[in-house]
Amino acid sequence: MLDVERKRVDKNGKSRVAAYRIKQSTGLVKARAMSATRVNRRLSDGIHSLGALMLMLREAAVNFGGKVTSAAPTMEDWGVSFSIGNALYWTGLSYSQSEILLLKVLGVNRNRAQEIGFGSVQAWIPNNYSWWNRLDLESERVRFFAKTKSNQIECIERFLRESIQASTPTLGEV
Repeated sequence: MLDVERKRVDKNGKSRVAAYRIKQSTGLVKARAMSATRVNRRLSDGIHSLGALMLMLREAAVNFGGKVTSAAPTMEDWGVSFSIGNALYWTGLSYSQSEILLLKVLGVNRNRAQEIGFGSVQAWIPNNYSWWNRLDLESERVRFFAKTKSNQIECIERFLRESIQASTPTLGEV
């Protein structure tokens, strides 16, 4: 269906941005082999858990002094996220790997970011790089789901603080 819409947009000379977004969405859906499936009764449990996790993420960001830039999490077709610190930092999770909490730092110096010793550096846009760190909530080391609510918030706060402190010196010129 997205392929048909993209061709219609291209043919009619409509927005290149719309065509690009449709093309990106089509690629993502095909790459992940995603399709609409039947919704079961556990949907409400998942929605409540996702909402609680996003509230914890926001609270943890504020607790360590971060300024949450977006008023509410942004929900996309791939996941949910929000920005911290004048949008230099992005945090969230992908629906396809919902056990992985992500933090992305935009506009880093590639060489300095590679010296951090954890996380990964990726091309963001031409001649610009981002640094990513991830927290596996299901790992034996983290044991996130066995923690109390206050310990879960502390775990997220520690992840954000360590990631942002490690990446701050990397911000700047490529």
